[in-house]
Amino acid sequence: LYNGFAASTGLDGTSFFYSNPLQVRDEHQASDEEESGQRLPWYACACCPPNVMRLVASLHHYLATTDVDGVHLHQYTDADLTLSIAGGDVNLSMRTRYPWAGRVEIRVAESPSSAWTLSLRVPGWTAPASVNVNGTEPASTSDRGYLRIQRVWAPGDTVILDLDMAPRVTTANPKVDAIRGCVAIERGPLVYCIEATDNLGVDFSAVALDVREPPKDAHLDAWPDVPAIAARGEMRIQPNAQQTLYVPADAHEEVITVPVHLTAIPYYLWANRANGPMRIWLPSSG
Repeated sequence: LYNGFAASTGLDGTSFFYSNPLQVRDEHQASDEEESGQRLPWYACACCPPNVMRLVASLHHYLATTDVDGVHLHQYTDADLTLSIAGGDVNLSMRTRYPWAGRVEIRVAESPSSAWTLSLRVPGWTAPASVNVNGTEPASTSDRGYLRIQRVWAPGDTVILDLDMAPRVTTANPKVDAIRGCVAIERGPLVYCIEATDNLGVDFSAVALDVREPPKDAHLDAWPDVPAIAARGEMRIQPNAQQTLYVPADAHEEVITVPVHLTAIPYYLWANRANGPMRIWLPSSG
């Protein structure tokens, strides 16, 4: 929802991708339907736009479910929920700035008089989540990615869930050949990328991410409400780069390492300001 799906449609609301590339090279010039480096206004077979509308129309089904034990909250967003459980109706009010902030406030507006369980999804990317009910840490259990709180709930009870949203560096299983030795930047549920608009003068084919310095939140004038990420990297430049495709393994090429400052944006926002190179997975250095 926050990455591949959100990247499909441009901020203008009138252009979209069919593919979700994780890298666009400097020399990439394709503009046809099969290898588009930019969102196009229409496609010969345009089955994706109605599927996008269908998913948006069904988002409330992904938000919460019920079972014999109570209520499960799966996604966090501003919402007012009315759900039926065994003892009666439950009315919840949820308020949050997620995915930009990790605090989620859930207020009970109506509840049966019998005990039921509120299950809160704790994403795998976060450090141990903290939770309190009316300012006090409740008795809870952790089960299959959910924090479960069972009690007799009363109108006015307020649950605060805090998720760690610090930027982080992620690597892939080494069996994924194409990105072995590479890392990606993430924050909360969002995957980040670098694109040329924010990284002028950076050779995307020669850049690596310095993992010795943790990435940090940053500000971007283009989208002041969206956290950008600042990271340190380096470019490995070969002044006399070889002209042949292959050279002996013991041939020593001169390499100059130049430190660079990188700015990463949420992947779903790429290609909204200008066309150009983009990259998610970066070789790791340091």
